[in-house]
Amino acid sequence: MEYVTGNKLGKEICDALGLKHCNLLDIHIDRNSFVEVTARMYPDNEGIKQLPAILQKYRLLAVGEPEEVQGEVVDGIEETTCMGEDVANYAFGKEEK
Repeated sequence: MEYVTGNKLGKEICDALGLKHCNLLDIHIDRNSFVEVTARMYPDNEGIKQLPAILQKYRLLAVGEPEEVQGEVVDGIEETTCMGEDVANYAFGKEEK
């Protein structure tokens, strides 16, 4: 097995995806799900020059405060996660692993 530094492999992947000026690349591959690619990159000068024209087409609108999540209280603990019960029991040790 050949060992590769992140610099070399990251550059190859960024080039393949067409990402320029990228300084952080995270790739998450979950079983039976989508591949998630998160990239942090710096825009080039041409991109920066286009921002004012793009942003002038939009305006910020306050929509109010977020609502508080009301969870179910079980054994004195308020459940506010969106995990399924089986997953939550496994994750928090209420079931044998």
